[in-house]
Amino acid sequence: MRSLSAVIMATFILNAVPVLAQENHEEKLVKIPLVVTTTFGGKPVMSPACLGIKERRYNGDWGNFTKTAQTAPEKALIATIQAMQGKDLEELKAASHTDFLANPKQFEEQAKAFFSQFQIFELDSVNASFSYDDMVVFLIKIKYKGRADFIRFVLRHDAVQNKYGFLTGFSNKDPNDLPGIIARDWFVSPWGPAKTTAFSYCEGHEFTHRFLLGSQADQSASLFVSGTRAADKDDPVSQKAVAALTRMQAGLTSGRFEEYYDGYTDKDKKDYQDWFLKETEPSRKQHVDYFVSLNPVFVFNVYPFVIVYTKRTGFAVDPMNVLYFVQNSDGQLKLQGLSMGSTLDRIFKSKDALKAAGGKEPFEQFQINRLGSGSTDKKAECVQEAQLLKIGMLRSEVDKITWADGGLMGIIKNERRIVPDSPMSSFPNKEYCMVDVDFRPKGISEEAYADPNKLSAWISAHGGNGSPDDVLVKIIKTYKSRQHYN
Repeated sequence: MRSLSAVIMATFILNAVPVLAQENHEEKLVKIPLVVTTTFGGKPVMSPACLGIKERRYNGDWGNFTKTAQTAPEKALIATIQAMQGKDLEELKAASHTDFLANPKQFEEQAKAFFSQFQIFELDSVNASFSYDDMVVFLIKIKYKGRADFIRFVLRHDAVQNKYGFLTGFSNKDPNDLPGIIARDWFVSPWGPAKTTAFSYCEGHEFTHRFLLGSQADQSASLFVSGTRAADKDDPVSQKAVAALTRMQAGLTSGRFEEYYDGYTDKDKKDYQDWFLKETEPSRKQHVDYFVSLNPVFVFNVYPFVIVYTKRTGFAVDPMNVLYFVQNSDGQLKLQGLSMGSTLDRIFKSKDALKAAGGKEPFEQFQINRLGSGSTDKKAECVQEAQLLKIGMLRSEVDKITWADGGLMGIIKNERRIVPDSPMSSFPNKEYCMVDVDFRPKGISEEAYADPNKLSAWISAHGGNGSPDDVLVKIIKTYKSRQHYN
């Protein structure tokens, strides 16, 4: 059994790679692939579905980074590393996320392991950071036993302490944090920072829909995919999936069960054969009636998976069903059963997804601009315009990106902000992109912030307006609207 120190080292160290190409501190939005694994191949595959994520590159060594750090996550990273280098338990507590502090005994054990490891590292530089929703992942180059390696540091905005805090890994407390799961899988894949200096982004894909995965109306917490109605005769992927489902249904209705079994992957074929032979005649008939009644409605291409939403014919009220077809080595689509809890299930079988699939126009609210169609989703444009707002920013930083609107609106909570560079000329009636946000004043108590009357009194006692040190804690919604006036 490995020691705790060895486990921590394994958590920190990624694979040795050459120095990353370094750029300025400017943040940009990139898209990284959703990495999936098939049951028959067992190897990761880079799918055309993509997670939006913010990337920032850094110049210079660690010393330069400590002198030029500006953002709250950068300063939190410095505090964390300096606490580890100095073996300062109290400072590490102060720099850590509440989730990491939940188990004091475990925290102290892991802290000692971190202290030990930082005595043998030679810290070289911070090369890049990747952020989404309220999480920031730093990629740091170290020198260890004569070779260059990378460690990753994960920081997350702590709502309790109202600051960024250190976590030991992705999704420390929330196993259903989909952006964290997708980003983790990409980091350790053959196309991620753990394995190559040439990070593979999503390129050459046209996206039609956006699944919001995080808590913000922000592209950096969204999955971008391509999909169409199952009845779209011009889409070869949807037609191939519909044809595969139709063949299986025809096999059941005609009594040629082998055609039905052949529609599954090799592993699932045997499972269904065994199950079908063991079941009673009424149970088999019930399954046949159910499967034959499935009518394909919408299809998403997440190669090698093709995700088909179906609705039962003849049922006015019936939950949507999701089928996963996977392309095998022969190019054929085979039906695969995924266990509950898989990443695909959590995305495509979520309550919001199933509700959207069952609408009059399936996934209408998930649509984004279709390239070359001439149609424009103005709400999606507004989401893009506000994408650089980030939880944890100071009001002084937010003021550089947005303006406060006029008219009746909240102060501190439910503030309405204008994105000044939004393409208002293309909007009817001179509409702007708007973002509603919540700030938290520096020094206010939990009780006063939670109570509207006490918050109002606090604001009045402190000048009646926001302070440059107020912290952005929530992005409520993004939309288009005309400017309001006093």
